[in-house]
Amino acid sequence: MKYLIFLNFLALFFFGLLPKIGYTQSVTLANITTPVIGGGPTCSDAATSNCKDLVTDVNDGSSDSPHIVYIPIYNENSDAGPGGNHFYSLLWGGSGDATSDMPSYDDSSSANSGNIVTQLTINSGSSQSSQILYAGILNEDGNKFVVYDNNSAGDNDGFISYASSESVNVNVTLNINKLCSDTFGDTCTAKLRASVTPTNDAEVTILYFFSENNYKSTSTEQDLSSQNGVLVKYRFSNKVYHEDDRVTSFSLKKGDLRITADYALDLITEPYKLIALRQTGSFSGGTYSTASSDVLSTDFSPGEGGELDIFPLVNGTDYHITLGYVDKWQFVSKLPGSKKEKPESIINFLEKESCYFISAGFKEKHYILEYFRQFRDHFLLKFSLGQAFVNFYYETAPYYALKYIYPSETLSFLVKSFAYIIYFFMTRIWYFVAAFFLITIYSVAKKRSWKKMTSW
Repeated sequence: MKYLIFLNFLALFFFGLLPKIGYTQSVTLANITTPVIGGGPTCSDAATSNCKDLVTDVNDGSSDSPHIVYIPIYNENSDAGPGGNHFYSLLWGGSGDATSDMPSYDDSSSANSGNIVTQLTINSGSSQSSQILYAGILNEDGNKFVVYDNNSAGDNDGFISYASSESVNVNVTLNINKLCSDTFGDTCTAKLRASVTPTNDAEVTILYFFSENNYKSTSTEQDLSSQNGVLVKYRFSNKVYHEDDRVTSFSLKKGDLRITADYALDLITEPYKLIALRQTGSFSGGTYSTASSDVLSTDFSPGEGGELDIFPLVNGTDYHITLGYVDKWQFVSKLPGSKKEKPESIINFLEKESCYFISAGFKEKHYILEYFRQFRDHFLLKFSLGQAFVNFYYETAPYYALKYIYPSETLSFLVKSFAYIIYFFMTRIWYFVAAFFLITIYSVAKKRSWKKMTSW
């Protein structure tokens, strides 16, 4: 009997008498590892070549963990900050009107406000019903949304209607002025206009979702739970760090084909990276726009202090280097004055100086290094035992000096400390000999005097 029921089920399925099981399209952030998101005044889904890449924190796109995009806002106000903040931006091309490179906000004109382009992936579904892609602007509580005004002349404000079973990537353009005309409006007025004090805590969350229904920006506010989609939080900033030194100190150490920068940082909001910039000559400090933008090295996880390895370089060449501390809005803090160093071959340096251990410890010419070399030439090499010691030293020392001492700050410090101690005693050996004889003479004289006194 059960086999008969199963055969009947198969027959109904193949003849189409059972309802077809299907699912509708869904939307996600495209290319999760390196999402395509850009911004700028002329950036749009039809002109993505005009978009500048924006930094994105990729999460799961849920209400608890939305994707986050960092959008710099151009601010030319000289009264509320450092002047034009584009002088601190990695996005500015270096000439002309900064509004051609950075998104801006004009509270009276969408045409004069920048755009944000986000690439989304429409995931295919087996249902062939037409689905419309919308953007919903969440309220401050994050539980309701209104549909973004896409200026559609039809009966909905959707971006695209899609019914294909094929997955596809689409570019969606949001205008900053239009974002600010809805529930996000008060935040824009208070924080993004050119006449206000620069800030970096303005944000809006967008729900990208599919629906068969027609929605307009004037439609009734909806519950977030009524739609499934992907959430993207856009965080805005027009603030730059122009008053205090955020790179509080740094120094350079030379190496073989490299220079290491030791640095200390005063943490900024949303740190992104630390960059080493090569200057054409001595640089007294200033804004990113006044410095050479030749990036030699990047650290994407700088802490409050650490080392930045600058590699590969050319040995024997002078490098003038300054450090730039960059936040996720791609604003660079005030740059410190440059420092100069010259990398050189470790092997050549060690062989040239010959005293391998001490050369590896000091890593540069030093009077103590010269003293031990003179001691070798004018004392050790004059005796057969000294010559045997020097030959053994030259056979074994280079390996340990190159492999262990030179790259280790701890071992280098110990070698230098030991060298200072030995140097101190060796250069004052006659003082110690004289002191020894004086103490010996004094002890003998005192002992004889004591014997005379006891013999009485």
